[in-house]
Amino acid sequence: MTTRPAARLLPRHVLPALLLASCASPGAPEALPVAPVAEVAAVRAADTLLVDGRDADAAWALAPETTVPLEGVAGPSSCTVKAAVHRGTLFLLVRWEDPTEDRSHKPWVRGADGKWTTGPEREDVLSVAFPMDGEFTANMLSPVDAVWDAWYWKSARTDPAGHAMDKVHRMSLKDPGGSRTEHALPDGVKVHIARPEDAGTSATEELPAPAADAASPAPRYRARTPSGSAGSVLARGTWRDGRWTVEIARALRTGEPDDRDLHGLASIPFALAVLDRAEDEAHAVSGVLRLHLGADAAGEAGPVTVEGFSRDPRLR
Repeated sequence: MTTRPAARLLPRHVLPALLLASCASPGAPEALPVAPVAEVAAVRAADTLLVDGRDADAAWALAPETTVPLEGVAGPSSCTVKAAVHRGTLFLLVRWEDPTEDRSHKPWVRGADGKWTTGPEREDVLSVAFPMDGEFTANMLSPVDAVWDAWYWKSARTDPAGHAMDKVHRMSLKDPGGSRTEHALPDGVKVHIARPEDAGTSATEELPAPAADAASPAPRYRARTPSGSAGSVLARGTWRDGRWTVEIARALRTGEPDDRDLHGLASIPFALAVLDRAEDEAHAVSGVLRLHLGADAAGEAGPVTVEGFSRDPRLR
């Protein structure tokens, strides 16, 4: 277990912008105690979309674009979001300004002593979170028990595989044991945070230090095709002219216990975060957002294509 002081305001890769809300029954919007910062309305797409990190699909020309303000110690000041639903699959298109395309993460670098060490490079990341259980506040360090479904598109570790990393965030006041971090609040209350990846084979694997005569720098991570619930979220990003465009797709209902079921919901709160070649607290986060899923939110998911590979979000 790792213990962190309260001075550390946000844990690694946190989405501190979710709202205080309780999970509602399917078909009903989830209540918000405050008005959302922005609302995103999904269009009903006549055809499936190609998840390629571009906006060439007809649905994107029809979908309204929402500008979402972001706040943080680093990263962009805003991003834009579009959403579409086709045959039971949710598609998101997120864009933000970034002067550099960063597709390397902690590479192996040979030091002056000949030993391999970690390089300074960090990848760009987009994360999306939905409530699963308990109270959701504007900070993962709030003294409440809560569970989130969090998707992480990572430019180096997951993008080459055409997927996002699918995780569950569990915040609890009682120490759950196992792999977690502990955060001491100013009043002495301790919040324990576990961020396990969904069941199955991860979309990335860590590589051992290279042989002594290998070229430096060398990759530390390698993207791979995930399986099981870990393969639920498809994603691909492209960087051009100082801007990232990332497309994400996931079945509204995956049937997996570690995924938030979006099937039949009229709308749901969510939040975004962007990391610009950074980690820990160095990221920009949204405020409370609401996603309106529309009348097609109860359809059956069909095959989705990611850069030439046809994948059925129901079959993993």
